[in-house]
Amino acid sequence: GLAIEQDAVRVLPEAAELCTALGVDPWGLISSGALLITAGPERASGVLDALANAGIQASDIGQVKPSEYGLTLRSGDTETPLPTFERDELARVLGE
Repeated sequence: GLAIEQDAVRVLPEAAELCTALGVDPWGLISSGALLITAGPERASGVLDALANAGIQASDIGQVKPSEYGLTLRSGDTETPLPTFERDELARVLGE
C-alpha cells in the first residue's frame, strides 16, 4: 500500500499550465524522467540530503503501508483512492 501526499508531488508550472489548457489530469500523465525511491523512515532524510548535495531536487511524498491499506492520495485531511487511468492523459487528448 501507499499513502501519497498530493501537495508534496512537484508539478512543474509549465506542466500545470499545459494540463489546464488541454483539460487533462497531471496524475494521468507519463512521468518520463521521474524517479521514485523508497527508503525507511530512518534513512529518508539521508537520501534527500545526498540528492540535494548532487543538485537533484527531491521530496518525501508519502509512506509505504501494508498492502491492505491500498493506494491513497492525501490532500489536507482528505484521503481518496489514488486515481487510475486507462491510458496516458496526453495520448487520450491527442487521440493516439
